[in-house]
Amino acid sequence: MKRLLSISVLTSAALALSAGVAPGQTDYLWVAAPPGPANWNVADNWNLMLVPSHPLGGFEVAVITNGGRAFIDANAPDGTDPVAGLILGREAGESGFLEIRGGGVLGVVQEIDQGGMATIGQLGRGVVDVLPGGTFDTLALTVGGDADSQLNMSGDASVFVEGSANLGRHTRVTGPDVIFNAEILVLRGTLIAEITGPSHSPLTVNETATLRGGLQVEFNGHDPQFGDIWSLVEADRLFGEFAQIDTSAAPVLPEGLQYRVVSNFTAGMVDLTVGNSLVLTVNRANGQASMSNVIGGPIEFDGYSILSDGGLLSGAWNSFAASGVAGPDWFTANPSDTALSELNLMGAFSLGVGESLSIGNPYALGTPPEDDDLVFQYTSGGSVLDGIVRYIDMPSVLGDTDGDGDVDIDDLNNVRNNFGAMGLGDTDSDGDVDIDDLNNVRNNFGAMAAVPEPGALSLVLCAIAVGAMHRPRRAAVLSP
Repeated sequence: MKRLLSISVLTSAALALSAGVAPGQTDYLWVAAPPGPANWNVADNWNLMLVPSHPLGGFEVAVITNGGRAFIDANAPDGTDPVAGLILGREAGESGFLEIRGGGVLGVVQEIDQGGMATIGQLGRGVVDVLPGGTFDTLALTVGGDADSQLNMSGDASVFVEGSANLGRHTRVTGPDVIFNAEILVLRGTLIAEITGPSHSPLTVNETATLRGGLQVEFNGHDPQFGDIWSLVEADRLFGEFAQIDTSAAPVLPEGLQYRVVSNFTAGMVDLTVGNSLVLTVNRANGQASMSNVIGGPIEFDGYSILSDGGLLSGAWNSFAASGVAGPDWFTANPSDTALSELNLMGAFSLGVGESLSIGNPYALGTPPEDDDLVFQYTSGGSVLDGIVRYIDMPSVLGDTDGDGDVDIDDLNNVRNNFGAMGLGDTDSDGDVDIDDLNNVRNNFGAMAAVPEPGALSLVLCAIAVGAMHRPRRAAVLSP
């Protein structure tokens, strides 16, 4: 379509200059009535009766700020021409929306050293949805303005930022096939990772990615499993970490598993994983505490800390250094009622699935549940990881190996399976499973539970004792 400058175009340019905008800038204002979406490439939807395109005597900026909704798709009659600028939601209280549908392409280009900026939310609200098959290509990108401004990408959507992308407010990435590539990235807002399968689309950055905002995790059609890894950011250089991580909308994981964000600054990568964590079980009834690995695979650690701002660690702590249950070379660090910490400088200790380590009775008795404030952390592979704190309220029953409040066949099996080593079955918290633990189960068998036939019980105990004499002791400490 041949395009001619009209008096209205010249008048608009003059008004732009008086408003302090760049020389030669011509604002094309969206006039299609909201709320229904209208075609970007229909001239009647713009105030100048022309579709903003390559500069003609100046550079043209598309402005949608009247609550209008525009779309670009494969069936646009005039094709999709680049513009020199895009502004959605220019003033406070205003808004603008744009959908780039399958086959639609929007380019924001620089002309005569000017333009090339796409602003999703300037002072008001802006929303851009790049749908499957859509392409958005701009020299520079800003998501800002109103708190509800957002850039959404799904399916095989493509967003290319040839310069700097400053992502404030919300950026949503849905699925494993999105392409987002920028030269430089600064994430100040929230990255929403909507995970739909075993892999996910990262924000890829050719140079530097700086993380200052938050991460929100959502799932759609995929159940997270132990060992899952999803890529979030891939950059040549990485600075900063997510300031907040929100998994409240994600599925609740089985006990012992946690969502974990892993940053590899050397490789410039940030991943979301599902990993297993040490569980600190605290019995409010007797103050006992133990560390256990309940799911997944072995966990190696060479240090831990239990912290309490309220001073709830005033009981009898049985440290690894004193008990030797986790091998030699453990050193304690000034224990107090607010912090219990140990470190192994010579190597890491590996705790297998189903194994546990007792640390005595450090928890202060009589603490109301609302005052519980224990924080459990441990070091593994050079990283400080958050453990899981689990509180139980079980009366003390000597021989109760699994903390369920009774002494039954399960407790016998725990002693049998770990006899001569350590783990579940340690009834007296001395760090190993031995004849004393067998006697504790025998003497209290049936406490708070049904008692089996005496003959059957005697046969089980006898079998355990005979088997224990031939069971080798398992090594538990890794060589440094």
